[in-house]
Amino acid sequence: GLTGATAGATRYVGGTVSVVKSTEGANGRKVYTFLATTESVDRDGEIITADGWDFAAFERNPVILDGHDYYSGCKAVVGRAVSPLRRVESGWEVDVEFAPTEEGKRVELLVDGGFIKAVSVGFMPKKIERAKGEPPKHTEKELLEISVVPIPSNREALRRVASFSGIAPVDNLGVAYLNYL
Repeated sequence: GLTGATAGATRYVGGTVSVVKSTEGANGRKVYTFLATTESVDRDGEIITADGWDFAAFERNPVILDGHDYYSGCKAVVGRAVSPLRRVESGWEVDVEFAPTEEGKRVELLVDGGFIKAVSVGFMPKKIERAKGEPPKHTEKELLEISVVPIPSNREALRRVASFSGIAPVDNLGVAYLNYL
């Protein structure tokens, strides 16, 4: 997130997540499923609650940006959400199709290669609850965009590796590597 953002600010960035899987869409292009946000305390010491989202504007214009770039215009658009966000136990999932543009293809190659594994929500806070000794909680917010990012705010932004040869998916690549050794 952006440190110091308050309700009424023009935008807020946070709630980063990981690639869950990829499948083929109806048009033959890959569709990637990302966990878009969770309720864990992020690196900014804040919580974005799973409830209280307003997705209406995002669903009318479901843009996926490159790193919350609000200033490069259309060049920053690297994809789109191809279905409404879905509530899952740990937060919200989104299905993403990358654009067939130079920028979209570049980001898709980085995701396919495992170089980028995370997304982050860009939102406008509407209500923030503050309790002494607890992290601020964004309880009402409007989703503006979702961005592919190299460094997530949400610590749960770990890629889940697709299973192969009967090996179950893992959430922590470091632990998986150590177990492999």
